[in-house]
Amino acid sequence: MFFSSEKWNNGSEMDAVIPASSALSFENLQSSLMTADELFLIPLFGSTLMGSFESLYSKTTPSDDEKQLLRVLQVAEANLAYYANFDVLQLRITDQGFQRQQTDNFGSPYKYQEDRLRQTFKNRGFNAIDRILEMLDNKFTKLQGYADMPVRVSTRTDIVQRTSEVNAVHFINNSRLVFLRLVPIMTAICHNELRPLLGWNLYNALKQALENGKATAPVRIASASGDPARTFEELRLQCIPFVVKKAVAQLIRETGSLTDRGLYFIGQSAGSSDNRTETPATRREAHDAAAVAEGEAKAFATSLQAFIEWKWPEYFGGHVSDVFKRDNDDKRTFWA
Repeated sequence: MFFSSEKWNNGSEMDAVIPASSALSFENLQSSLMTADELFLIPLFGSTLMGSFESLYSKTTPSDDEKQLLRVLQVAEANLAYYANFDVLQLRITDQGFQRQQTDNFGSPYKYQEDRLRQTFKNRGFNAIDRILEMLDNKFTKLQGYADMPVRVSTRTDIVQRTSEVNAVHFINNSRLVFLRLVPIMTAICHNELRPLLGWNLYNALKQALENGKATAPVRIASASGDPARTFEELRLQCIPFVVKKAVAQLIRETGSLTDRGLYFIGQSAGSSDNRTETPATRREAHDAAAVAEGEAKAFATSLQAFIEWKWPEYFGGHVSDVFKRDNDDKRTFWA
């Protein structure tokens, strides 16, 4: 855990992450924090790396980078703890069963406030995880357990590996939840559409380079451009826009700003708590949005084929549009 009774200081340690009362005790939250670790953080980072994080937390004088990492770890752990045990934290468990905590001055939140709090804790917690992954890649690659953390091993051979890579192509507000929703769709698209587009030989060579950790190694085969080197990582980055746009179009059709629940439209409606409403897209709105994404995916596919022709000519099998180009002079072929 990244909170402790020694550093709790009447709730000030939690208050620095999520505003909390000074009466909030560490003992009251300890089990929820442990639950967040067990459900979300340990399966993602692995026990070894979590141990490295806890060692940083125990240091007397951590560096500035380590302080920043620990703060984001606290944000993730605290928000996911509140999200996972939201109902339990509002109750008191005694020998007489479950009792709702209430005083003369404060009562339980309204239903709409509870729903928004849950969603806020969920979004902040999962988005903080992406920030941790980015910080690890940039500054903490030497930490024990980094190379073997489960989330890194599971995405090492993926074409699209990070939320930021999706967000750079299609705005999802850097939401890890939307990214996770897109992952199985992107996997299917890579197998069913990207592989035929690249050709099996080039696709398998790309996947093998990612698996072996050699994607950034130069491949010194002269191309039509005269460039003596190219990398599979460069090819992976060229594939991302096509895969993302195809996946976004499919998710919109299935669920129809894009959220982890699908395509929703935001509007104003008098009578609600803040005059702001979010409603699911209609069939026509979803179809229009998906058509735009499909059109962009088609353009990215054309660009990707041109890139392969330029940088990987030995794998290039021709453009799909070339199939109808044929010299029919002095021949008896005709289209009926």
